[in-house]
Amino acid sequence: MKVRENTQERLRISGFPFGLAVALLMVIAVPCVMSAGYFANGMLVPGFVLAGIALMLLIGCFGVFVRHRSIVLDRAAQTLTVSERGILGTKRQVHPMQGLTGASVQTRFARSSSTPGRGSKEVRLTRPVLVYDGGPSKPLYEVYAENDDASVISTAINGWVGRPAQV
Repeated sequence: MKVRENTQERLRISGFPFGLAVALLMVIAVPCVMSAGYFANGMLVPGFVLAGIALMLLIGCFGVFVRHRSIVLDRAAQTLTVSERGILGTKRQVHPMQGLTGASVQTRFARSSSTPGRGSKEVRLTRPVLVYDGGPSKPLYEVYAENDDASVISTAINGWVGRPAQV
């Protein structure tokens, strides 16, 4: 996630997992190429099976993991909009900015699966959370992640909220 716009009236943070998208496309390309080879040799059943596997990987993996995320804070509208756009559609949440004092990072620790001879490893997972004056915190995303996006988001929001609005 990167700050794309940072003005007195508007803050926009967005990101797209380009590396993950390329890696998934490379994995999906294997059954696609194999099915093309089967079709070229007149073997329709294995060709359709591999084409189906490629389609399931494309829809399943891209639908779940590859999503463009955007967070927009707008002083004029007094809203904070969180949107996620992927091949399965768009999901949008609008939060009020009244009483918003900033953002923080919620942390959770999870154990990764153990590997023979190495034991399990503890993994730090985070997500950004909106902090309201006198009210409960609201997570921006339901899912925790292992990357540093939550820190980038909370730092940008805290800097922008601390800036007084122009009159």
